Amino acid sequence: MPNRTQNLNRWIVIVALGLVATGFASPVPAANRPMEDSAERSALHIKLVNGIDLDGNQFHGSSLEGKIVLLDFWAVWCGPCLAAFPALKRLSQDFNDQNFEVIGIASYSGTRADVQEVVEQYGVGYTIILGEIPLITKFGVIGLPTYFLMGRDGTVAHKYVGEVKDLYERISADIGEILNSAGPLPGAGNE
Repeated sequence: MPNRTQNLNRWIVIVALGLVATGFASPVPAANRPMEDSAERSALHIKLVNGIDLDGNQFHGSSLEGKIVLLDFWAVWCGPCLAAFPALKRLSQDFNDQNFEVIGIASYSGTRADVQEVVEQYGVGYTIILGEIPLITKFGVIGLPTYFLMGRDGTVAHKYVGEVKDLYERISADIGEILNSAGPLPGAGNE
């Protein structure tokens, strides 16, 4: 019977072959590619995000409506994904009072216990759900990490693929753009 390491290695090979087959290596750096068009942006909506959280509870993306949300598709075996945790945790803390939330989506990562172990090791302080294949397919994730910054309307404002240089600064600037263009928070007083 295969052990945990053999299973993990098998997943790594499957994902690597998938990345090669889909042309992940492109002449334009993936992190700099814009979303194709507004139809692609509006097709990806926060309501599509459904899964099981690390406590075993059903998570529904509809609970995030009206918030600015950063979806982080990552895996336990992905070095750049793990290296991004401090920046993502800082974003979560720094923009918490701006109706912003980070949702980590653990993909191709084994059992809930495997994911929980990594989350505890790195002190991740935001919601993590287990990313099932249909969710990954719906969002067209072909490389990890992949981030989707969703505006208050629940649609994609920005997409980032792969290791992003100056991740905190880049995403915080994009959050700032959304905050400046969206007007006051829903329910906020006009003082």
